[in-house]
Amino acid sequence: MFNNLRIGTKLTASFLLLIVLMVIIIMVGVTRLNHLKSDLDIIVDDRYQKVHLAEQIITNAMQIAVEMRNLAIETDVKARQVDLEQIKTNQKDNLNYMARLEKIVTSREAIALLRIIDERQNTYQEIQNEVIALGQANNIEAIKNLVGSEKTTQARGEYEQAVRNLIAYQEKMMEDTQSETLQNYQSSRNLMILIGILALLFAAAVAFYLIRAIVPPINNIVAIAKRVAGGDLSGEFPPVKGHDEIGELNAAF
Repeated sequence: MFNNLRIGTKLTASFLLLIVLMVIIIMVGVTRLNHLKSDLDIIVDDRYQKVHLAEQIITNAMQIAVEMRNLAIETDVKARQVDLEQIKTNQKDNLNYMARLEKIVTSREAIALLRIIDERQNTYQEIQNEVIALGQANNIEAIKNLVGSEKTTQARGEYEQAVRNLIAYQEKMMEDTQSETLQNYQSSRNLMILIGILALLFAAAVAFYLIRAIVPPINNIVAIAKRVAGGDLSGEFPPVKGHDEIGELNAAF
């Protein structure tokens, strides 16, 4: 059936099939790139953001500990007032960071870790508020006893550890997403290479077929034309194969 098609139709059909393969390659590439972009967005906009907020909480908690220690040794009233205001600012910032985390944390494990952080933050903040009250009353001795107590040390340690647990969980999620992204990249690369190889093989097969279908019959006709031009009409004509332009030309001879 394909032999009976016109040469123009054969070429058009072959090129259309090649175009279809190229479109498939492009579509696969775009689709897989979108998947990779989605994975990267999760790492940058979700996982990293949570880690960053949690690290800010720890930084502020450490700063609060420094300010409370300063209150216990600071003799200048104005300096103590600066320390008190800094503690309040860090407390406010941490509450804001927690509120932002509560909005973007969605997994069951992360929500459970966030609840633990909230509970331990409340415990530690009660101590901070007590230090603030003692500082406002200029009760330095009481501040020393409270800041240096096992209660404060334990509350701070448990609070920071709870935040670090959330960071560790989010970092593991980042690593898992990174691993998935790498796998998606490798599978996309292999698939595009496979489709590209198939396209090349198809193009080579089409080229080989067209050459075999067009060049030998034309060479036969050229040979016949030369023989006839020389006055030799005794030779046999090759059988007519197909009904395309070359077959019609061969039949005409």
